[in-house]
Amino acid sequence: MTGIFALGPGVKLQPDLQVIVHPGGQLPTALVGILRVDIDLVQWAKSQGVAL
Repeated sequence: MTGIFALGPGVKLQPDLQVIVHPGGQLPTALVGILRVDIDLVQWAKSQGVAL
């Protein structure tokens, strides 16, 4: 399950949740969570009024 959420101009958050059934064949089922942050510095700076 995943989705992308805009936190502001140039900043996005993408959580990712995965269930891995028997990784490696013998290990118990694993739940993995990832949180990805994407920052576009040019877009963010322009939104703050910084001249580039």
